[in-house]
Amino acid sequence: MDTILQDVFLLLQCSKNDEKLFYISTKSTNALGLTLMINDTTNTLFHLAFPIHDFDLAKRFYLEQLGCKLGRESEHALIFQFGNHQIVAHKIDTLLPMQQGIYPRHFGLIFLEKAEFDAFVHHLTKQQMQFEVPLKTRFPQSKIEHQSFFIKDPSNNLLEFKYYTHASAIFGEQELKRIGES
Repeated sequence: MDTILQDVFLLLQCSKNDEKLFYISTKSTNALGLTLMINDTTNTLFHLAFPIHDFDLAKRFYLEQLGCKLGRESEHALIFQFGNHQIVAHKIDTLLPMQQGIYPRHFGLIFLEKAEFDAFVHHLTKQQMQFEVPLKTRFPQSKIEHQSFFIKDPSNNLLEFKYYTHASAIFGEQELKRIGES
């Protein structure tokens, strides 16, 4: 069997067994003619663009305090490695007003290992980082129990960091309707 056809057959066979859908497109979107939906691939990184008003303050916060790595930079934007993801800080002229509360806008990371989460909390505490919302356990003794805290960057962007006791709560447990502070 032709290698490309064999690859398509194997992909389709795996997708059927795993109950994932790979669609054959009538318009070839790649060499195999496959159209993949976002959740059908694991070779992706998350990208987020957000506003900052001061490059020096942003670098100090994201590099020195959080431990991000700096990627490219221009006079208009800074790229940071945030966990294994790309965040891009775009320069704005004035400081954003602080939003009332933690919703609707914030971003952050979910730690998959409790020891890493605890080490990060210890790192921030040692630096005397001010927590906008202190470390707390949400929905204790439930399938969606998690520890969470919020911090604020120098441009009033809120960041949340959390660890779920049960990994199934990250995308699952749909029967439980509680999200956020509800």
